Amino acid sequence: MTDPIWTVTGTQEGPIPVTRLNGKVEWINSSEPDDKDRAVYSPKDDLRITEVTLNGRSELRGEIETVFSGPDWPPPSAIVEPFRRFAMKIYDVNSAAYSKVASTQESESNEVLNAMLGNFLIEVFGIEWESSPGEKVTRINWQEGVEGWKGKEVVAIAGNDPDPKCLYHELISDAVKFRYRFHAVPPPPIPGEPPGINLSNLEWWRYIGLNERHDLAMAIKPYLEDRKAHWQAVIASKPTDASSGAESASRKPEQTAAGQLSQEAQQSNRGPDAKKPENRKPPDQLLTEYKVKEKLRTHEKVAERLGLERSVYFDLKAGRKVSQETYVKAAMGIGCSVDDLKP
Repeated sequence: MTDPIWTVTGTQEGPIPVTRLNGKVEWINSSEPDDKDRAVYSPKDDLRITEVTLNGRSELRGEIETVFSGPDWPPPSAIVEPFRRFAMKIYDVNSAAYSKVASTQESESNEVLNAMLGNFLIEVFGIEWESSPGEKVTRINWQEGVEGWKGKEVVAIAGNDPDPKCLYHELISDAVKFRYRFHAVPPPPIPGEPPGINLSNLEWWRYIGLNERHDLAMAIKPYLEDRKAHWQAVIASKPTDASSGAESASRKPEQTAAGQLSQEAQQSNRGPDAKKPENRKPPDQLLTEYKVKEKLRTHEKVAERLGLERSVYFDLKAGRKVSQETYVKAAMGIGCSVDDLKP
């Protein structure tokens, strides 16, 4: 058993059995794409995603080559900003397309947005990006026998290994080669020795290991979580069903729930000078938008910023009744009216 990530080097049609750590056997089919975070988009949106992804990758490649073009080898932190811009750009274009076809069910949309975030980080930084060297990781040991491929989960200690399959490895490899070609040309080989025998690859290992990929991914992840919160708010603000609006409009005042007058009847009772109530954003959306705007990581941080007890804050967020003092304090904090927060 070796430390690098094991991969299946052959192909097999149909599902492959994998024995999990708990002894359970699951069948996976690597020939079928994982479309958990892929909704049915329009051709226009598909084209837009492709264009932004490819153009963004080219821009990222150019920015990294620029970083590696200086007189000295750059510190690993020098590439954080280019990768951050790329990550937000790709996540936004995919989330924008998804928001057009997303369900307004919070649990479903959150699951998809989370999957999009996780899959992006895996594609860019490798499957073990969440771990650091020395930590225990779960890997699959693949074995080929007379019955085809079989996999078995094992626990291993992660080393500071590269992941040649991820985009990060590809781009950094190209940038290092670019530097060797134009800015740090290798010295001529020692007489009688093959080219490269007198060269060190220590510079190379400053960038491609798991430690560097983990650090970079963790530096970028909070920005992606901010964008995820933004798109959660966008999806939550979508109208739930056009037919429900038509149905409520066709009701007579006496047919409304709890015997209350409809908005139209109330408007007529108030007279022609009264303004018709507009559709209000729910408290949950107002608080989430404030969280995104202020770049706060969690709703607990929002409660702390507004000076509210956590339990009271989450009652407010859920649309439950709270004290007048709470409404006033929250409204002043996020910049809305008290009535906007009341159920």
